[in-house]
Amino acid sequence: MSDFPLKLKNILSEYDISKDFLVEEVLSGTINKVFRITYKGKTIVLRQYNVTRNSHRLNFVLESIVQLKKRGVSVPHIYHTKKNKLYVSFAGSYWYLMDYLEGQNYEYNNVLQLKSTVRELARLHMTPLNSLPYYEPHYIPVDFWFKKPIKWLGITKIMCEEYLKESLDEYWNLFHQTLDDLSEINICELYQLPLTNTHGDFHGMNMKFLEDQVQGMFDFDNYDIRPRIYDIGYSLLMLAREGRGDYKIKPEYIDVFFQEYEKNAYPLLDIEIELILPFMLSSHLPDYFYLKQLIQKKGDVKRSINSYYTAITSINSFSKEILNKLRLRGSKNDIYT
Repeated sequence: MSDFPLKLKNILSEYDISKDFLVEEVLSGTINKVFRITYKGKTIVLRQYNVTRNSHRLNFVLESIVQLKKRGVSVPHIYHTKKNKLYVSFAGSYWYLMDYLEGQNYEYNNVLQLKSTVRELARLHMTPLNSLPYYEPHYIPVDFWFKKPIKWLGITKIMCEEYLKESLDEYWNLFHQTLDDLSEINICELYQLPLTNTHGDFHGMNMKFLEDQVQGMFDFDNYDIRPRIYDIGYSLLMLAREGRGDYKIKPEYIDVFFQEYEKNAYPLLDIEIELILPFMLSSHLPDYFYLKQLIQKKGDVKRSINSYYTAITSINSFSKEILNKLRLRGSKNDIYT
């Protein structure tokens, strides 16, 4: 093990793992690194957390995962260190250890997997908030698009100029038009939405399946207490599309998605239905903080911006169809009971 990075040896020693283990890096080149560890016949995952330097935020996320697992949500087991902490702080980064999830990846044309995934989303949203650790939640994760939108978009454009010179103006014209559309929303309505557990990045690549059933979901970096339509709008686009890299939703999957969701969770309120598309759009505007980290890690900035542009273009192309379908469904309840 002499060639194993000293940093990772030191991190694993905090969990009393010091010898007779194998390691394989399974994710690199992104904001967080992920290592698969084999120790005493068991496979576990060591994951880096660089989304924020806030240890209170990380502890909130990990404590929430622990509680969600106790409530029956399909999340991995999080290991405690020898000092009974849920993470290790080392060399400017946070790290945590969790079970490795076996299984297959999400298949975009598999209706059974889509239904299973939506059921898991509903289970997450229906898990009571009591017993979860307290942390001041980011109630509306797109606040800055409503408070100082032009400023944020302008700063992001300057930061990304060198990565997208040939299409920069075309892309930012679309982003500005999207902001204009969002500006028509009464922000007070956003704060009236019911709050619940939300994953924050709920898509097929963050799931593992066995016989078309979800075995577990992971990557809770963006977990928070928010309106559930943040997850619903984002996951509808990511799960019901033709395939990875394509943002065209299959119309027949819209009904499948919401039928399965409302079998397992409270029906959507009218106000939620009207705000799903704005949430879907706002979640695909350029994320300044993510792109800044991506630049620092020398990630593919151009690919990310292309993805934002493609997603918004696609959403605009089918937005009326989605909204009409949702309005036809209507809400069955006007309050949570």
